[in-house]
Amino acid sequence: RGTAMPFNTVSNSSLRLKIIGLCFSFALIGTLFLAVLNHSKNLELAEANVETILSADSLVVSTRLREELLTLVEDARVVSLTPPIRGIVRASENEGIDPFDGSTEELWRSRLSTIFTSLLGVRSHYSQMRYIEFANNGRELVRVNRIGSSVFTVPMDELQHKGEEPYMRQAMQLQPGEASFSEITQNRENGEVDPNGPPTLR
Repeated sequence: RGTAMPFNTVSNSSLRLKIIGLCFSFALIGTLFLAVLNHSKNLELAEANVETILSADSLVVSTRLREELLTLVEDARVVSLTPPIRGIVRASENEGIDPFDGSTEELWRSRLSTIFTSLLGVRSHYSQMRYIEFANNGRELVRVNRIGSSVFTVPMDELQHKGEEPYMRQAMQLQPGEASFSEITQNRENGEVDPNGPPTLR
C-alpha cells in the first residue's frame, strides 16, 4: 500500500521554493542594479577625466597659440624698426636717393629683402613677408616668398597691389604702434585665390 505525503509538507516545500526563487530574483535584480549603477559611475568618472584632460589640453594649446601670435606681433615690430623701413620711404620721396645717407631706394629694398629672408629662415611657418605701402592702391614695396624649403625675393615687376584686400582696409584703421590679425583665409595672388596656398593669417 502506498504512503501519501501530508498536504502541509507539499505546501511547505512549494512555499520554500517560491521564497528561494524570489530571493534569487531579488538578488539578481540587485546585482544588475549595482552593475548598472557602477557602470554609470564609471562613465561619469570617465567623462570627468576626459573633461579634465581636454581642459588641460585646451589650456596648453591656447597658451601656445597666444605665444605664437605674440611672436608675430614682436617680429613685425622689430622689422618695423630696422633702417630700411624708413630708408625706402625717404628715398622714394627724394627721387630714389635717401638724403640721410645717400643710399638708393633699390639698395634699401635689397637690405630689407635680406632681413625678410633671414626671418623666414628662422620662422619656418611664415609663407611670406611683405612691406606694403598704403599709397598706390597698397603697392608691395618688398616681398619675400617661401615655397617648400626655398625662400626667394619676388622681382619688382611681379609685385602686386593689395589695396582692395580686407586686411589692408583693416590695417588702415590702426594707430601707430597697434597690431591686428586678419581672418584666416586662402592666399590670393593677383586677385585670384591660390588653390595650392595654405590658409593664411596676416
